[in-house]
Amino acid sequence: MLRTRLTPLFLASALLAASPVFAGSDLVAPRVEPATLSLSAQVRESVAPDLMRVHFAVERSGKDLGAANRQVLQLANEALASVKASAPSLEATIQQVMTIPVYNDQGRPQGWRVRAELAVQGPEFDKVSVVAGKLSTKLEMVSLDFALSAAARKDVQVRLRSQLGSEFLTKATATARALGYRTAEVRTVHLQEDEGELRVPPMQRGMAMAAVADAMPEMPSQAGKTEVVVRMNGSVELVR
Repeated sequence: MLRTRLTPLFLASALLAASPVFAGSDLVAPRVEPATLSLSAQVRESVAPDLMRVHFAVERSGKDLGAANRQVLQLANEALASVKASAPSLEATIQQVMTIPVYNDQGRPQGWRVRAELAVQGPEFDKVSVVAGKLSTKLEMVSLDFALSAAARKDVQVRLRSQLGSEFLTKATATARALGYRTAEVRTVHLQEDEGELRVPPMQRGMAMAAVADAMPEMPSQAGKTEVVVRMNGSVELVR
């Protein structure tokens, strides 16, 4: 058998050739992802609502769909005309008209039910209360609530946003320092604004809807407070 002897010099050359060679410029340090924190903040303010809204409904049923439609629309338009004549500063509108089929016990159609919903609203609570009291003797009162107008809500939200920004940054910085970091830098934010609304309690609403045959029901015209809330959710980067 033929055997080959490898000299030490040959072995050293072979090992050197098999070893990888790294250039200094090719060495890249592993990237360390920055530490981030998700958090939220909110501010709120209780304000007096400046809008009173009352919703009404009128409904008629019968086998003749056309006749039921005409009766409902006539009553609705008469109600709108009476509001316009007695209180032109108030806003009165027909919200929707619904046509619903009526079935008997055997599931067969036997007629139609037509329902229209109206809304009366305005900033003059006493005036809305008087007009709504008159309408409630002829129409069904569905609900009564107090709310902020779009303009009033916008003013409050603008005021709260500046407070919210400071609250978010203060919370982020305090949390970062509690975790051993020097400060925090904002990465993403998302603003959320609630629609403030105050509804009359069911007991009070029920009393308002209970009409007496020969007298107008007394309508509530005093509102409490409604809350406007703005929230901010986001993420911050923790900085050493």
